[in-house]
Amino acid sequence: MDIKKELTPKEYFDLIKQKRHTITDNELVEIYNNGLTLAEKYVTTEQTSGLKKLIFHLEAIEKEREIVKMGINTFIYRDDVEEYIDNIAKDVVKLIELERYEREIPDEIVEVIKQTKGKFDQLYILFTDYTGKMERQVEKERREKDPILFGTFQDEKSRAVIDRFYFLGDWVDEYCDCATCCLLMKSV
Repeated sequence: MDIKKELTPKEYFDLIKQKRHTITDNELVEIYNNGLTLAEKYVTTEQTSGLKKLIFHLEAIEKEREIVKMGINTFIYRDDVEEYIDNIAKDVVKLIELERYEREIPDEIVEVIKQTKGKFDQLYILFTDYTGKMERQVEKERREKDPILFGTFQDEKSRAVIDRFYFLGDWVDEYCDCATCCLLMKSV
């Protein structure tokens, strides 16, 4: 029997810590070269839809190589981020575009955003949103979670998104009392 346990945000971030990955430039080069081989097949077989999507992926890998050279190489797969939100805590944990985030962002995170501006197609914030009924139900001292900033590569026209959500930083806001950065960046 598959029973889904309701996780607290802290338990969720402990789980995310275990699911973090790193990537190297060499790994990206290998993926890129495999993509070029597949692109040749798509050209030969005139599979234009597949080729368009593959070109997006190849262009994204070129951007990924740039950020890896900047030292940004830790990521979490999109499915790992979204699965919990969709199935367990959709009313508490939110993933939204940076431009829709209404809380203040600390200066050190603003600096990261400046340094990576133009490198990513979209920046997302993963955060706890205790509003409405939830806010009344959850005592302030039990609210746990840091907002986390992720960078992603995506194509609005084709709605394609690279599955790697790159970790750019986190911070403590008025709803937080734990440091997720330590969880994500600390060796297991």
